[in-house]
Amino acid sequence: EEEYITQVSEMKKQHQREQREASKAWVEKERDAWQSQQREAIQVQRKKMNSLAVEHKRLRDGILRTKQEEIQRLKTEKDKKEENKKKVAELEHEKQAEAFYQEKEQTRKAKQEKDEAKLQEKRELVEKLKQERAAARQKVRDDRLQFLASVKRSNLSQGEVSDRPITA
Repeated sequence: EEEYITQVSEMKKQHQREQREASKAWVEKERDAWQSQQREAIQVQRKKMNSLAVEHKRLRDGILRTKQEEIQRLKTEKDKKEENKKKVAELEHEKQAEAFYQEKEQTRKAKQEKDEAKLQEKRELVEKLKQERAAARQKVRDDRLQFLASVKRSNLSQGEVSDRPITA
């Protein structure tokens, strides 16, 4: 009888150790995966920001160079009609550049919102998995208590007396 109780106790301790080790390994794996995803997202954002900065500088330098050339031409030109045509062309170019910048910004914002939504979904999934694991652990505890209680009732019904409380 004591040997049986000792075996059950040892089995219970072994099972708890296995549960803790499996839980710890799973949590570390999930944390590492999440951290890796965070690093990748940060790298992607940095690359996007760098490419946008380079593009902005290139366009700004191009616009400045175009404006300087335009000023030089305006000083030398005598024909007012040509001057007006060039100003209209410059304004059109600026409109197109502004539209381009707005489109780039909208694309970046949409991508950022999409990435944030995906990240939020992953956070919710991790939280759900944590809750499921907690529920599973509680069920295992309850099953163990129920089993030990039935063993104790069985022993008591056979006439044995026990002062030990039932513990998980």
